[in-house]
Amino acid sequence: MTVVQMHQTVTGHDAIGNDIEAIFKLLNAQGRRCVVFANNTLNKQVTYIEESELDSVLQEEDNIILYHHSVYWEQGFEILKRQRRKLYFDIIISLHLLFLNHIIHFIHSSVKKEESRQIH
Repeated sequence: MTVVQMHQTVTGHDAIGNDIEAIFKLLNAQGRRCVVFANNTLNKQVTYIEESELDSVLQEEDNIILYHHSVYWEQGFEILKRQRRKLYFDIIISLHLLFLNHIIHFIHSSVKKEESRQIH
């Protein structure tokens, strides 16, 4: 399973960029594969993928999209329209830790279901 985080611009030292970096580091530290797709790649602490790799990764049903919304991003919305599975992640600063907890729980639940399918 791969987690793909998406946002138009990823930079350090802002709310969304910091969340993307924290989620990236947390998931990879747990042995999960997490990558980022963005048009503007200004935070060098994360691993980015090109659109050609994004299309290939997103064809696998058990991969997860974390879409960070802040402003209208036409390309991002077009990518989401083509997907079978998506997770919409909207930053509301006062609630973002709650969202982060739910996202981590959702990812762990997805992994457990996949492991269970592989065992049976």
